[in-house]
Amino acid sequence: MNIKLVIKSILYLLICLLLNATEALCSNVINNTVRYSKGFAEKTYILTDREIYIAGDYLFFKLYVVDEATLQPSLKSKIAYLSFRNNKNKSISDVHVNLQNGMAYGCLYLPDTLKTDYYQILSFTNAMRNGNVSNFAKREIFCANQFDKEGSSISIPTVNSTINLGKDTSELKKPISFSLKSRSESILKIKTDKTSYLNREKINLSVLLNGVNVNEIADLTVTAYELAPEILNHKDICDQFELHNYENSNLADFNVSYNKLKEAGLSDDKAKEMANELIQKKQSQTNNTICRYIPELQGEILQGIVMSVDENKVVPAACVFLSTSDSSINLKYSIADGNGMFRFLLDDFYSGKELNLKVRGNDVNMKYKIVFENKFDFKQNISDNKFNYSSLLRDFIVKSQNITKINKVYHSVLIENDTLPISASNSYHSYPRVISVPSTIVRPSDFLALPDFIEIARELLPTLRLRKKDGIYVCNFFNSTLNAYFENSPAIFLDGIFIDDINQIIGLNSQQIKSIECTNKPRVLGNLSFDGILAVYTKKHESEHIKISNNTKILSEASLPVSKFHNPNNAGNPTLPDFRQLLYWNPSFRLIGNSSKTLELTASDNNGLFVIKVEGITTEGHVISAYTNIKIESLEK
Repeated sequence: MNIKLVIKSILYLLICLLLNATEALCSNVINNTVRYSKGFAEKTYILTDREIYIAGDYLFFKLYVVDEATLQPSLKSKIAYLSFRNNKNKSISDVHVNLQNGMAYGCLYLPDTLKTDYYQILSFTNAMRNGNVSNFAKREIFCANQFDKEGSSISIPTVNSTINLGKDTSELKKPISFSLKSRSESILKIKTDKTSYLNREKINLSVLLNGVNVNEIADLTVTAYELAPEILNHKDICDQFELHNYENSNLADFNVSYNKLKEAGLSDDKAKEMANELIQKKQSQTNNTICRYIPELQGEILQGIVMSVDENKVVPAACVFLSTSDSSINLKYSIADGNGMFRFLLDDFYSGKELNLKVRGNDVNMKYKIVFENKFDFKQNISDNKFNYSSLLRDFIVKSQNITKINKVYHSVLIENDTLPISASNSYHSYPRVISVPSTIVRPSDFLALPDFIEIARELLPTLRLRKKDGIYVCNFFNSTLNAYFENSPAIFLDGIFIDDINQIIGLNSQQIKSIECTNKPRVLGNLSFDGILAVYTKKHESEHIKISNNTKILSEASLPVSKFHNPNNAGNPTLPDFRQLLYWNPSFRLIGNSSKTLELTASDNNGLFVIKVEGITTEGHVISAYTNIKIESLEK
């Protein structure tokens, strides 16, 4: 037996397995080109606590991100996006949220300047941007201005309470293996101890999960709110997923092909076989799709294009540096591809910080600019599914406006901060440190005051040579190993920001500078190398006042803080009003296996018909929902 041949065969087999495993991941990034796998496809669904709001209210939401094929909570994307827009597609609030096990919750403040009209919330992940915007999860709400009693700023639309699939519902029968794990009335049941309650009376709600696996976890959202005379979002979570599954999955394509093949005279079995082959062919084509937006597996991705200012053309192969003001040197870089595109992974180190980006290209005389991609730049018209703006609805809105004013007078706050536990596997924080320990640290205040950096370098930094060349200052470190000065200037930082130009700090004196860190040795960062590092830290963050040439500054948006509903307890204090229309909101109610839990709610002073809804998704991909109605009334009728 040829031992060498056997070893080569084993090595070849291992390489093939490794390549296959790599290909099975969601994407391959080569020169910023992404080959996207259909197996990564996600979908989102958003729940809100109500449908009708008054400007100045808080809107509570729960966001689900699931795997498109299995409907199980997605563990892939770690970031999701919410866009709150008016009916002219103008953005009012764009935020991103951190996902935990494919879910996130929080609240949005509805500015009190909003006019009376229809609004929409869109939710999506970065990977979903490769598809059609129409696939983004949508949630319509109605918001009335506090002072608009007649709804004068909107037109009265005709009611459209049904959604037409355009197909006979019999086509939703599943003739092939894949299908939606849809609602089962026996899976989730809810029940209250009574159907009618007095003001401020306790409401006991029982939630029962049945008919699932022992270890199956249902992550549910519970909301209880006053029911309006009209309904805007006519589909609950089960209906939405079923509709989305039919319109956007292979099932619709299968039915079209199957029916055409049957009409052509093929037998039932042959028509199914050929329809399945057509879908498989479509899937293989989809798997090889080149996509622009990659999944955000570890954090937010900052993406943009490098362009020349004069010619307004993309610049390939330019190096883009990313840094931020900090007490230590931090630096990342990205090489623009053939289309001038670059990408950076922004983990939680960059959250809410001002980012500085600097371009270094092959042409030293060229002026560069960076054009950032806006994740929220898309066109999406609001749905025609609107209220029938009747007199009953108008009375309900006026009542809601009065309740909002009362809550503001008494400073009734229905939100409080919350924290989501982040597991070690989902925690992504890496400090982009360039160097840990510098060769020399100098504090100019320990010496006689010097008027500028020229004198500081001459008197206090013996390894740094500072001189004028062609009218500008240049500097080089002395390399003791080679017993000669480096040919190139060192990497220069001011308060942690990469500036790459000594002339911008020439005017700093001893009173302004806190410390200077010098490293007169070659430093390597990825595929780049620097002839030493010079880092200057100032006492009063002079980087905020110095105009740093050729640097682009943007603010990295922090993730939306996690907030939860605060259930006030005014029952023991009858002098404080409690006219809440939202009785309860719990976006993190969990049941495991076949079990039940009891919740306690409190009726408010607000009389009316209320709905209690419980809906969500299980870890096995079951989409479930249940609801019931209760009435709240006064003791004196």
